[in-house]
Amino acid sequence: FPVTIFFGFVACRRGAIFSLSVSLVGVAFASVLFGCIPDYQTIGYLAPISLIIIRILIGVFASGESTVAKLYVVANKQSTNALNSSCLYESSVMLGIIVAAGVSTWVYHNIHANAWRIGFIVGGGQYLVCLFL
Repeated sequence: FPVTIFFGFVACRRGAIFSLSVSLVGVAFASVLFGCIPDYQTIGYLAPISLIIIRILIGVFASGESTVAKLYVVANKQSTNALNSSCLYESSVMLGIIVAAGVSTWVYHNIHANAWRIGFIVGGGQYLVCLFL
């Protein structure tokens, strides 16, 4: 909750595009780091600790992204269009989560147990591409 207030404050002061860009870069950077964490055999207890810290960072930036994206989608729209846009946004987010869960489950069971890292690295790269679009 306090994180969304921070990103909302930044959006009001510097604009929604700037706040959304900061959250996109944060999620991208944290996602790539998440995929590059060495395993327990390599760095010991630092592996799960860094996993938790980076996962928290992903959650912080993703919550800011979600809040500002909703604000950006419904801004300057009439009430009917704003409701439709908001529903479409929320539906696409849920669909993305379901597809990502299905793909990651398939990758885990059919390719290799450590292949989950590829998704985070590719996903972080896609965030950076989206930033420049």
